Amino acid sequence: TPANLWSALASPPDFSVRTAAMLVNAMRQHGLARVIAVSAAGVADSAARMNLLMKFFVAKSNVGIGYRDLAAMERVFADSGLDWCCPRPTRLTRGPLTRRVKIAESFPMTAGISRADVAWWMLEQAAQLIRERIALPHRGARKRSMRDSLDLRFLYRVDTVHLIGFGQDESEER
Repeated sequence: TPANLWSALASPPDFSVRTAAMLVNAMRQHGLARVIAVSAAGVADSAARMNLLMKFFVAKSNVGIGYRDLAAMERVFADSGLDWCCPRPTRLTRGPLTRRVKIAESFPMTAGISRADVAWWMLEQAAQLIRERIALPHRGARKRSMRDSLDLRFLYRVDTVHLIGFGQDESEER
């Protein structure tokens, strides 16, 4: 783990996108159709919802390299034709497993969710048939499909989703 946000990178800058491409190829070869991979709140289309401090870190530190890599990873899954979901957590904590997770559209600066709850949520989603999932409403009244993305502290249940710890906002409980 790097000592700070400006330390030398600990992995290649395209690690996630390269891994996603290899995973998609292997899944196609073996007839697998469902993948769930963690992304981060503020990646891709959720960047506009980041607070000013996070926008600074993404613009001026190695956080931006990781976020660009995660956005490219999400595009690989989106273009793959697979059933996919990329939860986008915000601040991950070392808190206990509570099994109380909310899916949210926005994420305040203080938003957080335990790693245990994110892992639990992902395993729950992997165990369900994606076609049985309920599309969540998205701003603008358009329904999002499972092929939308996720953010943590806010997890969306569509290709991308934001996950937050329970009781953090008015979003639907899952």
